[in-house]
Amino acid sequence: MKIKEVVRCGDQLAPLNSALDWDNSGLLVGDPEEEVTGILTALDATLPVVKEAEAKGCNLIVTHHPVIFHPQKRFTAGNIAFEAARRGISILSLHTCYDMADQGVNRVLAETLGLENIRPLLREKMKNWKKLTTYVPKAQAEQLYQALSEAGCGDGGDYSGVCFFTQGQGRFCPMEGSHPVLGTVGRMEKVEEVRMETAFPPELESQVVEALKQNHPYEKPVWDIWTLENFGEEYWLGCVGELPEPMTEKAFAQLIQERLHITPRYNPGQRLIRQVGLCGGSGGELMAEAMKAHGWQYQAFVTAEVKHHQFMEAEQLGVTLYDASHYATEVVAIPWLTRQLAAQVGEKVPVAMATAYQGEIAG
Repeated sequence: MKIKEVVRCGDQLAPLNSALDWDNSGLLVGDPEEEVTGILTALDATLPVVKEAEAKGCNLIVTHHPVIFHPQKRFTAGNIAFEAARRGISILSLHTCYDMADQGVNRVLAETLGLENIRPLLREKMKNWKKLTTYVPKAQAEQLYQALSEAGCGDGGDYSGVCFFTQGQGRFCPMEGSHPVLGTVGRMEKVEEVRMETAFPPELESQVVEALKQNHPYEKPVWDIWTLENFGEEYWLGCVGELPEPMTEKAFAQLIQERLHITPRYNPGQRLIRQVGLCGGSGGELMAEAMKAHGWQYQAFVTAEVKHHQFMEAEQLGVTLYDASHYATEVVAIPWLTRQLAAQVGEKVPVAMATAYQGEIAG
């Protein structure tokens, strides 16, 4: 199994085109054509995680947080991406795309806290896909189709390899100076051709075009690419759900401590909590936005990295806002990610979860 195939598995779990514009999800270190010897999952690719992968014979680390986030001016000893690369270890990061997945970070956090009737806090639309149309001799259509499929065309949701074929006749006259694969210079030619139509996520455009160029027999192949305004799926932004029974603020804080192994900060009041909104990681800004957009009447909101003004805003909204730490609200999803990947790759490649330090800050 090649690394690019694992990337495709990751895309099935958390569509890479759903990542937010400022994010840096995807294969960030490594060669997509390399054979995978083992996969190690982690919240962050720390140096201890990289060393653990090396010790276990895993040449691919799959993380939630990107190993490269801000622009880098140098890659030297000690830099995690450099340390991984020189050990022959690739890194695939599924960041905001895994946050958005309906079976991703927020779903796991909601289930860990025992919420029921879980549904999206907000829904957002993915970037619109693009559609490719090209014409190829009938004899070479299958080869081109396979190459485009491997580049990511026609692979969305529960289906893969989606493409439409129409047979017809192509005509052209090679002119002086051309080197036609079919036909003779100066003579009009008729060729049995296939019109191929397939769609792909916008971030794959460069590799799709390259696959077409490398596998199309014509000296100057013709193709069209345009944006599909009517094709886009919705993804989750946070979750909302209900506790089985109402709880006091203190009892819910104790529940968070038991389930996430962290003592949360919160603004105490006299509220009974039943409906809960949440967003793993830093999502305090969604608390008010979701109320305004959907009229949610949750009594509590769980997230991390809460700022002073957000606690004040929570008081005004009548919400108990819990800061349960960035690490604790997201690391709970890594065992789930491990199982999901293992199910996707089957018995082809061993998949394990890192036991080394993954970025938790003491205290």
